[in-house]
Amino acid sequence: PILTPEIAAEFIRPFYGKTIQTIEKVYLLCLNNSKRPVTVAQVSVGGIDAAIVEPRIVAKIAIDSLAKSVILFHNHPTGNLTASNNDLRLTEKVKKTLEIFQCDLDDHIILTENAHSSLRGLCKL
Repeated sequence: PILTPEIAAEFIRPFYGKTIQTIEKVYLLCLNNSKRPVTVAQVSVGGIDAAIVEPRIVAKIAIDSLAKSVILFHNHPTGNLTASNNDLRLTEKVKKTLEIFQCDLDDHIILTENAHSSLRGLCKL
């Protein structure tokens, strides 16, 4: 089961490969009632410092997976773990969108090459 930000970060890190330092990508990890992964999906690929995420796409993937909850991930190629205002706004939008479908946003995690940061404490997740 994916029960902590540390476990989640280590689970998703291989999906980024060497691009974790060059291109911002956003992944979604869908979990069942037991917090076990059912789907991993790349939901956006951006540039060096931004990626556009549509909450509707996140919700569609979660619904199609019959997910009870999800974790959103994105990397900061710069190595900075600080969440931007856009990161916080996106977290709130995704959370509200998923609530309509009785799916929880467990966390939004920022990754760098060697570290991670959970937004759970910064947003009311």
